[in-house]
Amino acid sequence: QNNNYDLGYALNLIGGIYEDMGNLDSALHYYNLSFNIRSGIYDNQGMAYSLKNEGNVFLKIGKYADAEHTLLKSLNTFESLGDKSGITITTNLIGSVFLKKGQIAEAEKYLLRSFKLANELGYPASISSAAGNLQQLYRKKGQWQQALLMNDVYISMRDSIQSDNNR
Repeated sequence: QNNNYDLGYALNLIGGIYEDMGNLDSALHYYNLSFNIRSGIYDNQGMAYSLKNEGNVFLKIGKYADAEHTLLKSLNTFESLGDKSGITITTNLIGSVFLKKGQIAEAEKYLLRSFKLANELGYPASISSAAGNLQQLYRKKGQWQQALLMNDVYISMRDSIQSDNNR
């Protein structure tokens, strides 16, 4: 079982490398292999992360229905585990899917949840990402004041991350 745990983890990492290189078909392949291994050993948290990664790739390639379905499954698992980090990232991705689909009210619900949780957890990268998506959402709604506020938060968090990385 430990070997399969390590294998599932490694396959997920390989998927991430392919995703970073822009080879999204291979990334999906390895995320799916990772999910299948993790499923076989009942590694629920690992399965949720593999699904989140698959959903993110579906979002990147414009398969929004697949992204929504996969990310909602991932979110359900993260919620059942109480994994706040996973919930934060996944709600942001789901919000992005709804934003791309033009479902603004649904997008706002998920993005605000992600933004709030990211702030509670103190995760600058997640705060920045959710703020960037909320800025886009508020621009689409013509709510310029909120868009400007979220843009400021986005820039502040991005600069904080860059400052930390330069240390």
